[in-house]
Amino acid sequence: LYAMLGISFFMSIMYPTQFSLALTDLGNNTKSGSAFLVMAIVGNACLPQLTAYMMHLNEHIYHIAYTIPMICFLFCAYYGWKGYKVID
Repeated sequence: LYAMLGISFFMSIMYPTQFSLALTDLGNNTKSGSAFLVMAIVGNACLPQLTAYMMHLNEHIYHIAYTIPMICFLFCAYYGWKGYKVID
């Protein structure tokens, strides 16, 4: 129960943090950058279906399907740690 509440809490603060990190130093491209970030939310709607497909594909070893969200969370962690920095 506490893990489920903790995940929901940290996911709720993840998007605004990533949004502000992504728009830093975009200058004139801020409007386009924010539009792409909003469209990425819609693109992420396919990941639960992909996870469910992997679960049904491997019914005996369905825990492999949890690697899909794990990869996404690892990428989010990388982006928050180092990935948002622009190299000139």
